[in-house]
Amino acid sequence: MSSDTPPRPQKRKHRQQKYRREWEEANQWLDRVPEDDYKANCKACRRTFSVSHGGLSDVKQHAAGDLHSRNIRTQRSQAPVSQFFIAETSPEIDSITAAEVTQVYHTVKHNLSYNSADCGHKLNQKTLSDSKMVKKMTLGRTKQEALVKDVLAPKAVGDVLKILTSPPLPSPYRPMLPIKGTGRCFPLLSSTSLQSLVSPTKCWTS
Repeated sequence: MSSDTPPRPQKRKHRQQKYRREWEEANQWLDRVPEDDYKANCKACRRTFSVSHGGLSDVKQHAAGDLHSRNIRTQRSQAPVSQFFIAETSPEIDSITAAEVTQVYHTVKHNLSYNSADCGHKLNQKTLSDSKMVKKMTLGRTKQEALVKDVLAPKAVGDVLKILTSPPLPSPYRPMLPIKGTGRCFPLLSSTSLQSLVSPTKCWTS
């Protein structure tokens, strides 16, 4: 090769682009891929794509795609799923639970059916649509029955047993059986036998 021949220009190596957190400010659907700095994750499409070639241009190209546009429209049209759930650490959970138990107590006290109470609650959700508490309350038949058996019944029976077994026991609360012809009475149940004979489940579900 002649010494006068000019050297061939070397090809410029393309520098790969890494994912950048600042892209997320304008693209809330975007997230990084923990194990790969050269890829991005689309939360709307539930897929990853490479950003190593064009960086932000790759992000814009993905955002302009038909599939991504459809997924974004669908995501915006749906209500957030989180509004239907209550976190265990939420400060409002005690208030909502108390409201549910109170509503079930009202149903039992007035001899209403579980179905009618459930229907009434659904009506409240429509007529009181601006109430966040009413939206998050659930009063299906199965839940109402569980609240009666597991919450209200044990509480009520426990209160009665406390009165009957606490010495000194007031005479109006002591079960008494009259002795015919004598004008006298004797206790029908002793304090020690009350606890073994009274069952919360039997009292409320028989």
